[in-house]
Amino acid sequence: MLNVSKKQYLKVLLTLQMDIHIRGTVEFEKCLDHTFTDVVAMTRTRMAIQQLLDQREDQPLLIHYLEQYTAGIDQLLTKIKPLDSLKIQPCFTWVIDHETIQTPCWLLEAIVPRVVLAHLYAADGQKLMSTSNFKEANKMFKEAEKHFDASFQHTIRWKWKAPHMNHPITNQHWHLAQKHLQMSYQHLCFVGQGIENITSNKPMLTLANRAFKSAVFSAMHWKSTESTDVLHVTDGLRYLYSSNVLWDEGKYGMSIFRLQHWFGQQIPRTLPGPIQKEFENIDFLLKERIHTNNSAYFDTIEPDSVLMPTLHEIIHSN
Repeated sequence: MLNVSKKQYLKVLLTLQMDIHIRGTVEFEKCLDHTFTDVVAMTRTRMAIQQLLDQREDQPLLIHYLEQYTAGIDQLLTKIKPLDSLKIQPCFTWVIDHETIQTPCWLLEAIVPRVVLAHLYAADGQKLMSTSNFKEANKMFKEAEKHFDASFQHTIRWKWKAPHMNHPITNQHWHLAQKHLQMSYQHLCFVGQGIENITSNKPMLTLANRAFKSAVFSAMHWKSTESTDVLHVTDGLRYLYSSNVLWDEGKYGMSIFRLQHWFGQQIPRTLPGPIQKEFENIDFLLKERIHTNNSAYFDTIEPDSVLMPTLHEIIHSN
C-alpha cells in the first residue's frame, strides 16, 4: 500500500464513490456469548476504524484495521446462531453519502467495510496508473476486485430488506458492476504495459477486447459516469488495434474505414501517459494511412466483412 501524506490522502478519499462513516457504538462483548473470545478486540478495531474514517489521516493504518475487521466479521458470520449466540441484538449504523443506514442485519457490517477497503485500493490503483506504474496499479485493482467480489457474495445472502434499505451499497448488481470495473482497469494496465513494451497489434487487440468486455458488464449491471467513461475508452482501443491488425494484414481500405468509423470523438478523460499518447496519435495515423493508400495501394475504403462485436452480442454471448 502506498505511503501518502495527509494532503495526498484527502485527495485519495475524494476519489471514492461513497463518503462512508460509522455512527453508533457496537460492543460485541455485550452482544455475543462466552464462546466468542476475540470480540473485545473487534470492538476496539471498529472504534479505531470509526476514528480513522472521521479524521482521514492515516491510510495505511486504516487499511490494516479494515483488513482485520472484515476478516473478523466474516468469521463471526460463520459462527453466529441468532437463537443461541446473541445475548442482545446490536444495531449497526453507518452514514453513506450523508444518508443514515441503520439495521440489525449483520450482513451490512460485513459489506460496508469491504466497500471502503475496495475503494481505497482502487484509489491507489488510479494514482499508480496515472504515473504509468502499471504493474503495481494492477495489484491494487486486483485487491479492489477481491473485496468487491466478497461484498457481492454477502449481498447475495441478504434475502430480504426493509424499504429504507434500498441503497446501492445493498444492491448486488452495484457490487458486481464495481467488480467488473476493477477487472477492466486491470486489463487497461496490461494495455499500458503492452504499449511501453511495443507489443504487436494482435495481442494488444486481445487485451483491449478484454478491457472492453469487462467495461460492458460493469455498465450493464450498474451504469455510472465512471463505467460509461471506461467503456468509451476501451471501445476506442479495440477499434484502434483492430484497425492496426487489418493494416498489418494488407487490408488497407478496411483499416482506414475502421478508424474513421469510431474516431473523431473526444476521449472524455485524462488517461495514463502511454494510452493518452495512443489516442493523441490517431489523427496523424489516419491521415498518414489515407495518404499511403492514395499514393501506393489504391484500396477501396469499405467496411470489413467481419464486423466488431456489438454491446448486445457481447452481453448475450455470456
